Amino acid sequence: MYTNMKNSFKDLSNQLVKEEFNFQGIIKYLKWEFSNIIQCIKDTLTYQSRKRKISRITREIEDMLWDLRKTDERIVMGKGKRANGLFNTNGTITMYTGLKYDHYFQVLIHEIAHMMHFSMDDNYKDLSCAELELIAEATSFVVCDFYGISNKKSSVSYIKHYDVNEAMIKKYESIIIHISKEIAQAIN
Repeated sequence: MYTNMKNSFKDLSNQLVKEEFNFQGIIKYLKWEFSNIIQCIKDTLTYQSRKRKISRITREIEDMLWDLRKTDERIVMGKGKRANGLFNTNGTITMYTGLKYDHYFQVLIHEIAHMMHFSMDDNYKDLSCAELELIAEATSFVVCDFYGISNKKSSVSYIKHYDVNEAMIKKYESIIIHISKEIAQAIN
């Protein structure tokens, strides 16, 4: 079911290294690859709206997390920076609740990607901020697109902010695909 995620990520990484970060081809490719899975999900949930479907999946994910905290204020990161979500290496995820359902889902998947990466990689704390954020945001992109949520603009902007280069993208391809598969399997 997920055998083509690696190929999907290769397409994503090739697009990310281009100056314009054009995700149109990747989105078409991912939708084509996952069309059977997506159609099955849509068939099962046709009586529900998109918002209800994503909200239900979000609740199911939240129920699986043993230490999820919610706040009605954006999370203070220091130096005047604020975040919509935060993974702490003690296993806690904190989420800002003032987001629209689809943006909340994107941020939640991003933070879960951090959590899963931390649990699998003994060298997690040795990685740069850019490396950690590339892994989490690329994972969020792949998983969200799988569920029909487009986050291409926010993902491109977020990844570009960290000056990610082609070598980093290639270096972390396999971990991004692995974490994406694990999240999708846990949800399904």
